[in-house]
Amino acid sequence: MADWSHLPQELLHQIAQALETHFDILHFRAVCSSWRASVPYNLLPPPSYSRLLKLILEDEDGEKSSTFVLQRPISIFKFHGLHNQRIPHFWLVKLEEDDESGQIHILNPLSSSKMKPQYPKVLDISTLEVQELALEYIIQGTDYAGTTTAKAAYWFPNPKDDCQRYVVFIEAGDLYLFKFGDEEATKIEEEGSWSPFYDDFIQFKGKFYAVDNMGTTIAVEPCSRTATPVTGKLTFSGEKKFLVQSFGKLLLVDIFRASKSIYGDPYGKTLWFQVFQLDEERKRWDLVKSLGDRILFLGKYCNFSASRIPGVQGNCIVFSNEAVDEYGELKGDAVYVFQMRNQRVIPLQDFDGYLYLFRPPLL
Repeated sequence: MADWSHLPQELLHQIAQALETHFDILHFRAVCSSWRASVPYNLLPPPSYSRLLKLILEDEDGEKSSTFVLQRPISIFKFHGLHNQRIPHFWLVKLEEDDESGQIHILNPLSSSKMKPQYPKVLDISTLEVQELALEYIIQGTDYAGTTTAKAAYWFPNPKDDCQRYVVFIEAGDLYLFKFGDEEATKIEEEGSWSPFYDDFIQFKGKFYAVDNMGTTIAVEPCSRTATPVTGKLTFSGEKKFLVQSFGKLLLVDIFRASKSIYGDPYGKTLWFQVFQLDEERKRWDLVKSLGDRILFLGKYCNFSASRIPGVQGNCIVFSNEAVDEYGELKGDAVYVFQMRNQRVIPLQDFDGYLYLFRPPLL
């Protein structure tokens, strides 16, 4: 077996030159000490390459504003041998790069709030394993009302294809597609008089998939800008839907809310979830009764999945207030765990395995 730590310095530098973001360099330098020594972290010049592209959007009054598409990786850090512990510590984080200083900020993985300053000021990632679970894309702009942020999905073509980069986003329930280089976004229209209200979207297998509040799903081919029906509406539909890519499959999570407490929900309105998996051949959503060892995470701007995290129970859905609460009833950015097995919602602080996943290690 080849020893990757002994690759020639010239080759390592050539590989590093092909990296596009400081996060890529961060991961590159974390492979081993020789790779770390071969490439400086500041190899890429400012501005930050977490800014993928710039959009010029125009509102109804003709006012134009500059809006940026940002990339933020969500990763899980694995710390070994802390305080002679046999079980490694896993820490789930979201990283954001400061455009001016180049510093890395650590954010709550399910929201955009910065972590409280209780984590170590210096993290030597050459001493730990870093696994990237998802890439979060957001549209962020500034106007007279302040800074606005919205979820986005990003698609870039195969270099061999004659096609540009695309971004998709939702505004007031409408689905928009933006082509890099265009002056304005294109609203995705469907045939017929019925106008859907879209809940969520995702980039999956080279297309954008979007689901409306009734469960009807479409696929958008970026280059042709055409929308194709994928599924009809669900028989029984909840109040909000999320799309999650999980190990090569596309899942739909539907949220239901009872009018009164059933399981002792402290807010008096119990939440429960149904999960479906897309059957691409039959063009339908099939009910999933168990996630097995998988865990689904529902965030404000990104949904993702993981599995087989030691000390963390599978067959659960982890969600934040910001992700599921459209009416401002839930306070703060608290996180909860829904157990598929017994259909119960439990606060994160009452679930030790998950609580440690969101807490930094004691170094």
